[in-house]
Amino acid sequence: MNQLYRIAYTLFGFFALAPLWLKAELTIVVNSLPPNMPANEPIYISGSFNGWLAAEPATRLERNTSGKFQIKIQPPAGPLHFTFTRGSWGMAEGNSTGEYQAIHVVHYNGQSKTLAVDILSWRSSNQTAFNSDKRGTVVVVDDAFFMPQLNRTRRIYAYLPPNYYANGKRYPVLYMQDGQTLFQKTASQNEEWEVDESLDRLIGDGNYGCIVIGIENGGVNHMNEYSPWLNSAYGAGGQGASYMSFIVNTLKPFVDQHFRTNPDREFTGIGGSGFGALISLYGATEYQHVFSKVLLFSPSFWFSEAAIQSHILGKGKRNPMRMYFLVGAQEPFYVLQGTQIVVNRLREVGFGDNEMVLEVPAEGRATITFWQKRYPGAYEWLFGNLTTTSTNGLSVEKKASISIYPNPAADWMRVRLNGEGEWMQVQIISASGALLRDIQAYEEEALPVYDLPRGAYWVRVRAENAAQWQISPLIKQ
Repeated sequence: MNQLYRIAYTLFGFFALAPLWLKAELTIVVNSLPPNMPANEPIYISGSFNGWLAAEPATRLERNTSGKFQIKIQPPAGPLHFTFTRGSWGMAEGNSTGEYQAIHVVHYNGQSKTLAVDILSWRSSNQTAFNSDKRGTVVVVDDAFFMPQLNRTRRIYAYLPPNYYANGKRYPVLYMQDGQTLFQKTASQNEEWEVDESLDRLIGDGNYGCIVIGIENGGVNHMNEYSPWLNSAYGAGGQGASYMSFIVNTLKPFVDQHFRTNPDREFTGIGGSGFGALISLYGATEYQHVFSKVLLFSPSFWFSEAAIQSHILGKGKRNPMRMYFLVGAQEPFYVLQGTQIVVNRLREVGFGDNEMVLEVPAEGRATITFWQKRYPGAYEWLFGNLTTTSTNGLSVEKKASISIYPNPAADWMRVRLNGEGEWMQVQIISASGALLRDIQAYEEEALPVYDLPRGAYWVRVRAENAAQWQISPLIKQ
């Protein structure tokens, strides 16, 4: 009996300790290397599992029996982000063209497995590193993200706010079309929206921040994918419904699973310019349970004018929304006319003037430079009515502690700074960031706005001698 007891005790100890030495490992094998890989140089893996250290000795890859670089790591189960370096962020992995930082995004299930990856290039740009404390990072999520609804692939970019990997915050997300124009100039395109630089500046000034997902357009399928309706005169269009289904049912679930997003509609926007604006308005009205914010620059509503109007009237208003329309006065008249017709149809189904802004700057043309200049103001108007804070992994909407009324305002406005004293400093700022008013106001006295052009503005308020500003949007009728 004692002998049986000793055997049982030994087996119990064996199985109790087994998990300590049988801990699951993820084996990562580099299947292929760039042609310009220098001989005898080391490769390191850097990722969310090790604080994005560029050359940690423990994460140096070794050659396996097949001669390929390999490493075994034990990351926690869940989303895993990683990239490779040759010892520093100046020699980090790039995408297929070397223009952007490459990132591998997988969902690790915590079990032993082998993952084969390809290193497509060594980065040739000076894009900010993952562990930067100063600027956000633009990464290529996938050079060939599969679109099952269209049976093709697409490059997907992501702008991640500064310190994304150093904090636990959840972020709003803005999905944008024509992703190749958003973040960086290329040899064939000497202009960019500068979305990353604009958001870096806003975040530096106290904005909460946002993840921006850029989806490259389809090239020869550009017009096909950006309109749900066929335009027989152009022989294009008709694939937009499938394209939006890809964003909603394939891409967004992937992003929400692998990045720290707030997936709720209040924190989800979509936008684009030209045909990208057309498909964005279609998507926002078709999927009102998914999107609540829409950025619409120089919209090509003329391409499917009757169809987009019928779509709006058929769908109606099911949820509140914020829509920012921008048309340059130097654009063809039919662009502005088509946009005004669409805005009127949206009013007919119940969207109020406090939910829509139409800006028509006198100098505006349909150029990337024009959109770049107007992007920060549009972004702030769309996302400035909420602040996301993390509570046990969930994010909630926190309203500003000021009240502005009437809003929209025609001739006068009043400001209430809740519980902050009688005297306050009030500033009115244009959508492009220009300071238009700087007023000392007493309680809720009437402040003149009759001389301001129609459009969207920001009102910044703080109690006398206080350091903290409160901000809220204002619509001038």
